[in-house]
Amino acid sequence: MKVGHMKLLKKLKKEPLPENVCIRISNLSKGYRTKSGYHLVLDNISFDFPKDRNIGILGRNGAGKSTLLEIIFGRLFPDAGTIEFGQTKMSWPIGGSCLKASFNAKENIKFICRLYDVNIEEAIEFVRYYADLGKYFDEPVATYSSGMKARLIFALSAMIGFDCYLVDEGFNTGDERLTNIVHERFFGSEKKSNMIMVSHNPAHIRKFCDCAVVLDKGKFQYYDNIEDGITAYQNL
Repeated sequence: MKVGHMKLLKKLKKEPLPENVCIRISNLSKGYRTKSGYHLVLDNISFDFPKDRNIGILGRNGAGKSTLLEIIFGRLFPDAGTIEFGQTKMSWPIGGSCLKASFNAKENIKFICRLYDVNIEEAIEFVRYYADLGKYFDEPVATYSSGMKARLIFALSAMIGFDCYLVDEGFNTGDERLTNIVHERFFGSEKKSNMIMVSHNPAHIRKFCDCAVVLDKGKFQYYDNIEDGITAYQNL
């Protein structure tokens, strides 16, 4: 390899993210074609998501909050820009669906365990207890009520033990035991995880987060003080 090529490769090699950053998005844009034309929901955004903080992203319906989570997770691709991750085990978007409808709970657990290299038997025992699905544990997810699906998703996510949880529109486990797990993981004496929560409800952000981002007209505005962020959102 020529010396010039070696220098170019060194120049292109990215440096690791700083220890206090879990995600870095750079010049990120995403839009959709609608009947009225092209609608840009994320407009050339650059932002470092701080580690060890619960970050609330406030925005009106249709502002692009869920789109951003899907891009971070990898289910959607941006139109432009890049996204980098630190040493952080990232969850799927909680509040969306990570379940295969034709699988029963056990089959979904086995599939997730293989993806994340988790002991299958221990996971089945954990989820069976906390999801509390009874006879439906062996029935296809397509037959579940919305509450049953929520309990299964939350039990699965708690079982994995992610470093950072992506949360869409607040926590609604529908079960006290699961709610206690959530609170202990994020606020307890042995806090292990953080979250990025998107919502249009300031009460959710105030309850679970300690800093805020307001997403409006495709742009980000960061507020280190959660109340400042909520005020700015309410004044839109």
